[in-house]
Amino acid sequence: MIVLQWLVGGALLFLGRKLYWFFVGAVGFVVGLSLATQWLQGSSEIVILLVGILIGVVGAVLALVLQRVALAVAGFLAGGYVALGVLGLLGGEAPGLTLLPFLLGGAAGMLLIIFLFDWALIVLSSLTGSSVIVQSLDLGSALQAILFLALLAVGVASQANMMRRQKAAPPAIPTAPA
Repeated sequence: MIVLQWLVGGALLFLGRKLYWFFVGAVGFVVGLSLATQWLQGSSEIVILLVGILIGVVGAVLALVLQRVALAVAGFLAGGYVALGVLGLLGGEAPGLTLLPFLLGGAAGMLLIIFLFDWALIVLSSLTGSSVIVQSLDLGSALQAILFLALLAVGVASQANMMRRQKAAPPAIPTAPA
């Protein structure tokens, strides 16, 4: 399962803005997998993986059909997921206190997507991709934090550069048929 986490995390880091439907699906998968792991304790890994995949596919389909709504929901889920990840890095994991940071992070993520679409996709997908990769590794807190920040910087820079090149490219000139 670690290879799948790295693939999803890497795709989010480098292609989150370009493939927004993948961002929505991947966030659905990551959050679904996390929830299924907590709620379906004792179930096989296959069942947990299938729940995550199902939620991810539903998210991706919704992103294609209901773009703005699906992106707002994905922004909320990504913001909440990242907030819990940051809380965990800071050593503040208290079982009864996870809902408030999730809701606050979720509200921030949703507002970012609504008002700063391109940059929000870049930042949230990079944050989520970094979180997914770092959480899949068994490292000390300090090393996890350093790796998280490094991956975040690489993801944001890569996607921002891709966006800049895309917007700077001259529009295609249609040619007359021969």
